[in-house]
Amino acid sequence: MGIVKRQAIKATIVSYAGAFLGYFNQVVLFVQFLAPAQIGLIRLIVDFATVASQVTLLGIPSVILKYFPFFKDREKKHNNILGFSILIGLLGFALVTVILFVFKGVFVKIYEERSEEFIDYYHLVIPLLFYFTFFNILDAYSRSLMRITVPSILRDIFSRILVAAVVVLFYFKLIDFSWMISLYALSFIIPVIALAYYIKRLGHWLLGIDFSFFTKDLKKSITSFAGFSLLGTASSTLVWRIDVLMIAPLLGLAETGIYGIASYIGSVIEIPGRSLSQISLPVIADAWKNNDLPKIADMYSRTALNQLIITGLIFLLIWCGIDDIIDIFLKAEYQEGKYVVLFIALGKLVNLASGVNGEIIMTSKYYRYNIIVIMILMVATIGFNIVFIPIYGITGAAFATFLSLIIFNLAKFFFVWIKLKMQPFGVKHFLSALIITLFVLMSMYTPKMGNSLVDLLIRCSAISVLYLVIIYYTKLSDDINEYIDMGILKLRNIFK
Repeated sequence: MGIVKRQAIKATIVSYAGAFLGYFNQVVLFVQFLAPAQIGLIRLIVDFATVASQVTLLGIPSVILKYFPFFKDREKKHNNILGFSILIGLLGFALVTVILFVFKGVFVKIYEERSEEFIDYYHLVIPLLFYFTFFNILDAYSRSLMRITVPSILRDIFSRILVAAVVVLFYFKLIDFSWMISLYALSFIIPVIALAYYIKRLGHWLLGIDFSFFTKDLKKSITSFAGFSLLGTASSTLVWRIDVLMIAPLLGLAETGIYGIASYIGSVIEIPGRSLSQISLPVIADAWKNNDLPKIADMYSRTALNQLIITGLIFLLIWCGIDDIIDIFLKAEYQEGKYVVLFIALGKLVNLASGVNGEIIMTSKYYRYNIIVIMILMVATIGFNIVFIPIYGITGAAFATFLSLIIFNLAKFFFVWIKLKMQPFGVKHFLSALIITLFVLMSMYTPKMGNSLVDLLIRCSAISVLYLVIIYYTKLSDDINEYIDMGILKLRNIFK
């Protein structure tokens, strides 16, 4: 777990710095400087491009992460896996770009009634499609090299600084909204160029056209895996983005904007899990290569426990302070997003507390099962949204996501348990969940102070200190206690 810990900690720090910037962009700049409909338009374009990019990628990032241990040979340019991946990305990008323009009329009919502005800026999907395609390919390659910090900086910090700059220019009327949203989309090309330069500086920008390493059996294996990965990642991405894609034509861009801000607040808790997953996946793939099942089982249990404890604290800080957050940072019209925050945050908590079950399945010989479950989940999620959005509006969309995540993780949990004889939960997991529940109940019955800012600061400080003290002295997680000890030691050295 050494390299996993080091890289995950670095990436988590970067991710939370990025989360702060993202929070500042979304909750301060966007809410204060843009109308909900404008926010909704930006969110719709981004999510639309995200879904389309899964087709352009053709499963290549998953192929890199799974097969890189077999290709790895610096003297032989890693057997040209980077050149192969970029070539496939270019073909996929060209194909999807053509499809988007050929079938533009279909999307016009879907969105023209309640989200007609999307049609005016439909062309901005293309630069974002370029970003999602090639950044994900280079990110997977970098992750396989056990380098996730710089890609995280580019994705979570640098790109958000660029976004903030564009919005500020719009606020001071130096550019109009049309220029703002165009620069917003085009700015994402810069991180792709920067990541390519970083890989080159590492000495791993190893391109070639000699694909002799790709034997007939290897081509067959990669093609099969890539096909299933394409179905899986496309379905999975659609599951997590379908809410926005359906709210826009059913409720309009203003509701999409409110939902986007609320779901962003609820999704903040997944950041540590995202970093841990990024670095755990290649480690698990390598463990499968060596048939090291005890290592996989240990990682499964520890990630589930650590993510439950860490994300549990973040969930408490968000939900126990949600009324104060709305009062301080948001406008009156965003009040209807309160329970969107709850259901999205609960869904993410369930997903992270389940550990790296998806990564274990995806890198195993049973990867096809993961794809089948995701595709079934996609159909169920669309069904849930069709049922709940017309009845409960944006809260219904969040509830649909919550239900989907529960079903998804139960399916993966029982599969890993039955097929691989691994399950991550024990007494410590139960105690952690109980502690989180008790804190929620205590906060519900704690009187609110008159000033929202004072209440938020005192409430969150008290929860943080008490929660960490309880976690530390109950010794629920050796990993977390180790980092608390390191933090205490550094503080003592500072104040000597």
